[in-house]
Amino acid sequence: MMQNRTHTCGELRLSDAGKQVKISGWMENVRVVSANLAFVVVRDFYGTTQVVAETEDMVNTFKAITKESTISVEGTVRERDSKTDKMATGDIEIVPAKVEVLGRCQHSELPFQINRSREADEAQRLKYRYLDLRNPAVKNNIILRCQVVAALRQAIADDLRDFKGMAVSPEQIVIGAGAEYLYLLLAQLLGRDTMFAVEDPGYPKIRQVYDACGAASVPIPLDNQGVELAALMRSKARALHLSPNHQYPTGLVTPIARRQALLRWAEDTGSTIIEDDYDSEFRYTGRPIPTLQSIDDRGRVIYLNTFSQTISPSMRLGFLVLPPRLLERYRQELGFYACTVPALEQHVLARFIAGGHYERHLSRMRKEYRDRRSATISAFRASPLASHVTFSEEGAGLHFLLRLDTNRSDEELRRLTAEAGIRLSFLSEYAAVPDSRFAHTLVINYAGLSQSDLEEALQLLTDVLLPLLA
Repeated sequence: MMQNRTHTCGELRLSDAGKQVKISGWMENVRVVSANLAFVVVRDFYGTTQVVAETEDMVNTFKAITKESTISVEGTVRERDSKTDKMATGDIEIVPAKVEVLGRCQHSELPFQINRSREADEAQRLKYRYLDLRNPAVKNNIILRCQVVAALRQAIADDLRDFKGMAVSPEQIVIGAGAEYLYLLLAQLLGRDTMFAVEDPGYPKIRQVYDACGAASVPIPLDNQGVELAALMRSKARALHLSPNHQYPTGLVTPIARRQALLRWAEDTGSTIIEDDYDSEFRYTGRPIPTLQSIDDRGRVIYLNTFSQTISPSMRLGFLVLPPRLLERYRQELGFYACTVPALEQHVLARFIAGGHYERHLSRMRKEYRDRRSATISAFRASPLASHVTFSEEGAGLHFLLRLDTNRSDEELRRLTAEAGIRLSFLSEYAAVPDSRFAHTLVINYAGLSQSDLEEALQLLTDVLLPLLA
């Protein structure tokens, strides 16, 4: 009787001869000897095992499987015949009774390189050591990236439903390595002939990515409610990329009336709205704002978010939520792409979200950033700069705007502060079209500023800026 677990290739021994076992791993090599004999090498994190197909049906089964596919094999362990091939290490081999294809992967997706030395593999294997890879529930989930995506998609879908009121299926979720990669997918999905409207001022890389993909982008000015509707209609754009919950860098929040007007525009013109939900998780006052996607009943909104702000910038993992009308097009035109996020990161994040740790982490970080924000603003108001600056902040996000009372140009301020060793970020840098409304306004990112560093940083800024202000 087969034991109730999946064995790792490296743990099977001669003493296991006669046992019914199940292994899973990458089909590294296949050598067909005759119509009823083939030798197959299956590799996993711990080693290799030779599988011997001794019937015509089983040989044909292995011949039909693409090399480097991930498979599971159930069969009987036996001692190797010294006269047979020894394509894998060890004294045993498996005679298969059942073979199942789990998916496909490429060399670059493996946690080690095929035909590379054991020593060269060891450093990579250490990344997986803290997981119980002998537990099939864990091991089978990280063997292939596409398997892990299913668990991560489900965790993200549940989180969106519970905390953002978004009713989406896991199949609508596309995982990718950060926002910029997802922008590339969107340019390809919606087509390079599509004109993309982008917020102005806005995150420059959005324009840069679309332009680099050969898609035209047009900047749309903002009023006090977000994207100017009249300018959007004049633009003839058929895709709008915006951040309605907390626009970067202005911090604007788009009210419900403007959101509904944008949805009507999308429906009337057959356009698509890309809702880039940048750092909306960090809202410190008032009730949470529903996403644009959650009030879209015509399938016109693509939702985009990442974990770079909420967990760590080094976690290059983001996702799209595609409306059903675009899902089939994505599968047909872009479904050939392999997932660009390492399997281990996907697996860990899925467990982190599903276990409720992510929301608890967000609660702690909201408190931490609320305190940092309050301390930073209070420090500015108590400093000699207070009478020369005006704050603009919406009680959300990880930055605020600070307008300077000065007649000097941004370029002059930037040059003079740079000479003193200070790199300032100006709102005008984010504008595609120059506008005097953006002049003399700093974008203050306080997320990385600890309380212990705040006093020293503010004193240095005061020493440099105060002589330059009116």
